[in-house]
Amino acid sequence: MRVIQDVNITLTTNWIYYQAGNTITIGKLDLEGYAEKEAKLSGGEIWRCRHDGSELTKIVTIDGEYANIRPDGLTVAGDCIYATYTGWQDKNGDGIFDTQIFSRGNRDHLPILRIDTVSGEITMIDLK
Repeated sequence: MRVIQDVNITLTTNWIYYQAGNTITIGKLDLEGYAEKEAKLSGGEIWRCRHDGSELTKIVTIDGEYANIRPDGLTVAGDCIYATYTGWQDKNGDGIFDTQIFSRGNRDHLPILRIDTVSGEITMIDLK
């Protein structure tokens, strides 16, 4: 069963794109001001379908080196999805996530994800 997240969709000429996926715990969390003790993320899958709901296809599961982040919004151009993201970071490498990260929060550069809709390959692009 797919859990569809907060109904954020991106509509193109031919497709409807959206995020889904179960909420997962990626590790312990120690962040001042947060009552939660575990870092949790949802929406780790990107799906698309035709405007009539046909041809439902999972484009990518966000895992591996990108497992600690999730796209905030999707912009589609050609065969690529571009997205800013939020997530968690373990700055000192002790296995406990201690920093929330936002790609859109830095004025010097804008790191974004590029996701190939054909291969599912994820690439980080740093716009300066």
